[in-house]
Amino acid sequence: MNIKNYNDPAKAAEHEKTYGYFAKAAVRKRTYGISARAAAILLAGEIVVDSISSLDLILNASQYTGAINSSGTAGTVAVSLDETSTWTLTGDSYITSFEGDLSNVNTNSYTLYVNGTAVN
Repeated sequence: MNIKNYNDPAKAAEHEKTYGYFAKAAVRKRTYGISARAAAILLAGEIVVDSISSLDLILNASQYTGAINSSGTAGTVAVSLDETSTWTLTGDSYITSFEGDLSNVNTNSYTLYVNGTAVN
């Protein structure tokens, strides 16, 4: 997934139409927000969201293998898994909110923290 930041809403909308996910940048406050929707796709790798950024990760019929903010808490991260999606942790992960069934998260002996609380 190649996520881009766009200052121009028209370019962001064009990107969403072409690639199926939306990326935006709120430059005025020098903060960046990404909304990534994955449908029927395999994703892998570590995601790092810094303290001035946010991520909404929405998985539909998808699999994600990786860790999010494994070094500790940072930016705002919301993760949503539908009933057919899975997330396999490759490291401790720190997010601010989770929507879905935690049984779809394979912790692999790592810990998932939601808003600072271990949930597994």
